[in-house]
Amino acid sequence: RVLQYGDSHTAADEFSGELRMLFQSSFGNGGSGFSIAGKPFQSYRRRDVKSGSSNGWHTDGLATRTGDGIYGLGGLSMTATAPRESVFLETDANDFELYYYQQPNGGAVRLYDSGVAFDMFSTAGDPGAAYYRVAAAPGPHHFELETLERQPVRLFGWVAENATGITYETFGINGAQAAIASQWDVATLKSNIAHRSPDLIVLAYGTNEAGMPKWTLDAYQEMFTNILREFREASPTASILVLGPPDRAQKVKRQWQTMARIGIIAEAQRRAALSMGC
Repeated sequence: RVLQYGDSHTAADEFSGELRMLFQSSFGNGGSGFSIAGKPFQSYRRRDVKSGSSNGWHTDGLATRTGDGIYGLGGLSMTATAPRESVFLETDANDFELYYYQQPNGGAVRLYDSGVAFDMFSTAGDPGAAYYRVAAAPGPHHFELETLERQPVRLFGWVAENATGITYETFGINGAQAAIASQWDVATLKSNIAHRSPDLIVLAYGTNEAGMPKWTLDAYQEMFTNILREFREASPTASILVLGPPDRAQKVKRQWQTMARIGIIAEAQRRAALSMGC
């Protein structure tokens, strides 16, 4: 299980999607793994699954939107407060699990597999991350979740996987900087990461930070070290890989030049990674 966090480069699922294909062709297709519920933003995509949602869902966790930080494994949550709102996922798998937020007065939902209702449950309870799991027959599935009442339902995402093989799961947010992870509720993130039990966590940030004058080498290194420490504490057994930012250029007197802070951000990340055993 590989989890890659990052900005729009990760959200595009080009580099990560290619790695997923290569890994799975060599070591087996473990399924799509964890993907965000529904369509959290217009350009959200995973190359290996088809997903979507009705119009009544509100997304929290976007780089341009502040909230309570309870966003779950992928740093994004989807909330509906009306009946007959739905999310769906089309993929091949034989194991299915929903990650959601349990809360007082949480609403009830009904689950479907290829159009056939197979269960209904309430998301009400003491506040905290919660999970619903169901075994499915191997092969293609169209999973769908539908809200049943006006009580709030908050989803983080769902896992679809096979018994063996590689999953490469991407959590990219357009415009994100690494510091966005410091806004995530620690208890929820730790619960979700521990439950997912990844073997490798990849952090791929830095492009957006290169345009921010406030980031000195020392300041960025300190911030990034703290982010790495949070992930290390959340998943002590996982390896962590840091990918430095790709090139970013700006036009100066009709000439394209690499932005000076690209090198500063890359060096700060390198130092932080080495100090945290990444």
